[in-house]
Amino acid sequence: GSLASEPPSILVLGGGLGGLNLAMRLSQMPWRTKPEVKLIDPKDRYVFLPLLIDYATGIVELDEFAPRFQDLLEEASGVQHIQ
Repeated sequence: GSLASEPPSILVLGGGLGGLNLAMRLSQMPWRTKPEVKLIDPKDRYVFLPLLIDYATGIVELDEFAPRFQDLLEEASGVQHIQ
């Protein structure tokens, strides 16, 4: 196939707070041709550092402190996590 038939891609480097929010917002925008949004991060989890002490002391579980990108992006159609 030709390149014109493939949807455009947007690469978001880094799955920190900014990268994750950007990827999710891009997937919700009203595009004429919806792009494939790819979130590139070597980790499989988003680490929410403010909860680190709560996780260390057993107040929160791992999935609350560091949810998997796959779980976070389930609702954001068109966002793919690449490790």
